[in-house]
Amino acid sequence: MFDNQYGTGNSSRMLIVHVDEVNKKMTERWSYSFHEFPWGYSPFYGDNDRLPTGNLLSSFWPIVKSGSKYQDVMYDCRASEIDRSSSKKAWDMKVYGKGECEDHICDSLGWRMYSVERFYETPLVHNATCDATNMIISFVAHNNFKQNNEALGSYNLTNAMGVPITSGAFNFSAHWRPAYISFPFNSSDLSLKGFILIVMNQWGDIKNSYLDCV
Repeated sequence: MFDNQYGTGNSSRMLIVHVDEVNKKMTERWSYSFHEFPWGYSPFYGDNDRLPTGNLLSSFWPIVKSGSKYQDVMYDCRASEIDRSSSKKAWDMKVYGKGECEDHICDSLGWRMYSVERFYETPLVHNATCDATNMIISFVAHNNFKQNNEALGSYNLTNAMGVPITSGAFNFSAHWRPAYISFPFNSSDLSLKGFILIVMNQWGDIKNSYLDCV
């Protein structure tokens, strides 16, 4: 979530909490602020979304700016991807307007950003494995952008030359939760040197993964 810290005199922050529904208790697990107060304060808007990689994607705008000789907060708003494990920026984009600031504190007039979303060119496929003992192929999939509902996906398994072996359908999970897929294949296919796993979403975006059976 994004915690604006409205009216507290603290910087706004990206926030991860754990909710214990049984004991009705919430525990803070992780937080990140862009600047100290007041430059790190945003009274409204702001976003914090978990990406399939585990990184966090945020939008933020400062209520006040500061000249380069001071806090050097000169931008209107920003979109940033933060590595949760290190709290370092994996990607960062700042939007600058026409307003200038040379003082310690200046009013922030200009662009605002409500939220930010990330789009990938293809579906994401992780941990694709071929279990030769049990003749099972498994993989984890995310669609190439976040959706509020499940979405139809499909898989095709071919040999290294592209000859079809088997196929099936599954659902991408809502809110970029992982979809876990497993399916069997014929023991006679083990004589092949390798497989190509083709995962496709409802718009025809395709991700190919190459597998060896072990």
